[in-house]
Amino acid sequence: MKNKNLQRRIETMKKKILIFNLILITVALCVVFVAGISVNRNSHYEEAEQQVVTLTKVYASAYKGSTGESGINMGVPDDVRLTIIDVGGKVLFDSDKDNIEDSHLSRPEVAAAFGGNPQVEVRYSSTLGKDMIYYAETTETADGVVCVRVAIPVDTVEGYVAKTVPTLVWILLAALLVSYVASILITGGLVRPIRDVKDMLVAVNNGDYAEIPTKYGDAEIDELVKQINVVSGTLQTNINSVRDAERTRSEFFANASHELKTPLTAVKGFNDVVAMTTDQDSVRQLSQKIDREAMRLTNLIDDMLALSRLEVSTDPVREQTDLAEVCRDVQSSLSQFAAERNVTVNVSGEGSAIVGGEHARTIVKNLVENAIRYNKEGGNVRVEVAQSDDGEKTSVTVADTGIGISEEHQAHVFERFYRVNASRSRETGGTGLGLAIVKHIASLYGADIELKSHLGMGTTIKVTFAAK
Repeated sequence: MKNKNLQRRIETMKKKILIFNLILITVALCVVFVAGISVNRNSHYEEAEQQVVTLTKVYASAYKGSTGESGINMGVPDDVRLTIIDVGGKVLFDSDKDNIEDSHLSRPEVAAAFGGNPQVEVRYSSTLGKDMIYYAETTETADGVVCVRVAIPVDTVEGYVAKTVPTLVWILLAALLVSYVASILITGGLVRPIRDVKDMLVAVNNGDYAEIPTKYGDAEIDELVKQINVVSGTLQTNINSVRDAERTRSEFFANASHELKTPLTAVKGFNDVVAMTTDQDSVRQLSQKIDREAMRLTNLIDDMLALSRLEVSTDPVREQTDLAEVCRDVQSSLSQFAAERNVTVNVSGEGSAIVGGEHARTIVKNLVENAIRYNKEGGNVRVEVAQSDDGEKTSVTVADTGIGISEEHQAHVFERFYRVNASRSRETGGTGLGLAIVKHIASLYGADIELKSHLGMGTTIKVTFAAK
């Protein structure tokens, strides 16, 4: 339904753009048409004025030096009026009207000619009763100076203009037709990318995140397509992240349920046995087992809570921490645990790094605790703090002489609840979250983790922090 509504909106937008373009083109062409007629009229008037000037000069030249009627007997076209006027304003000859009695000295073109500044005049002729285009010049004759005046009716010019109007109308109609067709094609071309963008967004909405090629050749549209690709890629990444997180969450709860159920089942079983026995030694032993399973359950819950807090942490405490002091503190706190398993822990080196003190202690404690837990009887754990030659990095290395990790398991040991040997881990009290916590803390500070291990020979884990 949404897609259909969007399609209708695009079609409506296309119609609006088309109508707007057609109106704009029509108005523009009409303006051009009117301007064309005006230019055409001005052009014809200029030609008529030039014709009047030329004819006047021709007639003045022909009349020059003539006497009496000899200069008057000249052929005059029907649409041209020729008038000869003497210096007193008397009309000696007029090709359109005989016996003109009134003086013509007041006529602007005649006055200008006798004044030595001839010019074209367009005015109404009271003698002929219509608008005329006039021009006059003086010339010398045997009888004295006379004014030769030529006039052309304005109607003649307007007739020429009127004859060109049909041609201009046909040109206008042809231009409108071509413009309308071009507007339809251009509007379709403008809307097509929008329709394509709509299809792209619909595809993204339907889960198709394939990259779309930029093929339109228009910078704005191509940039829009690029941004859609960016958004599509980001959505795909986010959706994959959500799916991975959901899968991880499901696996976490499944593993957590199993891990929590195991000690609870053991506690319940031991408790049932206690209820059925009266032997004090047996009760004491069962009580110790219940206490051990309860402690294991407590440690598991503590690690789960710690891991949960780390997963939502984005701004950890950053302070200069003495890693050697942290390692010695962990050595002291785990001394009894190491003694119970007959494992020796040695700490060496000096150095500090930018890391929260509690986080540094958690990393070292988890690494050393694992090294003790999975070591051999009479084994050794070496904890070394060292700075790089340039002083930019500080590392903590925990190496043991324990059972080691086979190569196929090394890539997974930092995953939650992953155990190389599940039964041994439960026997030794491991929760399966220690190295996952180490990995999360290290990632918060941008620290690097290196793991080297050989089956039956021991494991070395090195965590490197920024020193300053």
